[in-house]
Amino acid sequence: MHYDVGGRHVLPPGTLFQNGGEGGVLESRGRLRDKRATVYAAFVAPALLYTLIFSVYPMVNALRFSLFDESLMRGVGSEFVGISHFVAVLSDDIARMSAWNMVVFIVVSTVAHLGLGVGISLVLMSVPNKKFRDLIQACILIPWAVPPVVVGFLWRIIYQPQFSPISVLASTLLGVSEISGLDLLSRPNSALMGVIIANIWSVTPFYMLMILARLQNIPLEILNAAAIDGANGFQQFAYVTLPELKGTLGTLAIFDIIGTSVYFDLIWVMTKGGPGLSSEVLATYIYKQAFQKFEFGRASAAGLLLFVIIMVVSSIVAVITRED
Repeated sequence: MHYDVGGRHVLPPGTLFQNGGEGGVLESRGRLRDKRATVYAAFVAPALLYTLIFSVYPMVNALRFSLFDESLMRGVGSEFVGISHFVAVLSDDIARMSAWNMVVFIVVSTVAHLGLGVGISLVLMSVPNKKFRDLIQACILIPWAVPPVVVGFLWRIIYQPQFSPISVLASTLLGVSEISGLDLLSRPNSALMGVIIANIWSVTPFYMLMILARLQNIPLEILNAAAIDGANGFQQFAYVTLPELKGTLGTLAIFDIIGTSVYFDLIWVMTKGGPGLSSEVLATYIYKQAFQKFEFGRASAAGLLLFVIIMVVSSIVAVITRED
């Protein structure tokens, strides 16, 4: 039954609660909430399970390894050793050198990734022809699509004075038979820089793409207003563009620090931490401790220390680059 009021169908008074009253309505709403909660849990469960298996469990297991005497060379035991593995890592000269090389690797790579990313993005933004700009952007992104292992072998060839494409071009165009300065990986004082250069070439396109996306979202009205007020190109960049990029650069810096601190495959393919220990970083140090010396306790302790360092540095960067 219903009433027709002004052309609208209206339920008679009391109909809403006649089947169970207000409690029935609340019960229906409760069932609807339970059904929604079940659907949400079904969507979240795979991601939660993945996190538990591949993140939480390895972290807990690493903590267990770091507190017990776990070594295949002496036989896997369950003797509790406390923080002795952490003390051993902190007092190890090789670990300290690896940490220093990692800091150099992170600082140089991050500054180069973000600096070149901003510079290349600004150049691309200045290209008036969109099709030509898209073509250049696609070409720049090619190194990022190459797997790190392939990048490592490629740059090993480039650093070979006899077979390097640079040597071939120099011989063809200038008549120079060999460029001895290319063998960066064979010298302890330049091996780490040789790996860093390969890393910059490979990863910078990703950061360029992220920065370019943010630049394209900066309102033109702001830049036009600055130009009307008499700001030149540098002033527009320093007082308009750069502040707009602050949050993006901070996020990318944290992402870069985390990624570079655990960078392994490129370094291992190119130098394996050598010559000597000149390009050894904590990632290669942990690998050697675990899979060459089978010192899983010490490797786990080094990994947890690396995790703490990453969290502290990332938190500092997040605070510094936080947008007001």
